[in-house]
Amino acid sequence: MQLDFAFLCDYADSTSKVVAIGIGFDQIHAPSLPTRHPRLCVVARFRAHKTEIGAKTARVVIMDADGSQIAAVQGDVEFTDPIDRLETTATLVVNFDNLTFDRYGPHSAHILLDGNEMHRMTFEVSEPPAGGGP
Repeated sequence: MQLDFAFLCDYADSTSKVVAIGIGFDQIHAPSLPTRHPRLCVVARFRAHKTEIGAKTARVVIMDADGSQIAAVQGDVEFTDPIDRLETTATLVVNFDNLTFDRYGPHSAHILLDGNEMHRMTFEVSEPPAGGGP
């Protein structure tokens, strides 16, 4: 089992192909705290050998710098039999709506599959830059 890719974005759908908007950010600007972020989307695609088909438990956890859990989602990811190929893929799209951040600083999104951390993405919650820049 391996991870093909993972990223944070503002919106994603994986009905057939992965469609995403606002891919790969690592900053959330918050003029004051606590702040609510409208949507944080975590996308990951896994690749598995045909001997690894079946349901796997996926868990995505959002944490602050102290390791305190802010939010978590758990569900199954299904690896179907590729029949005429050696590998199969499964895509995970998780939306966290209206997340509340109580502090500035580093945060992280952890992607686990069957209890094993497959990937970790860090992002910063910070005050907007002076002068109104992006």
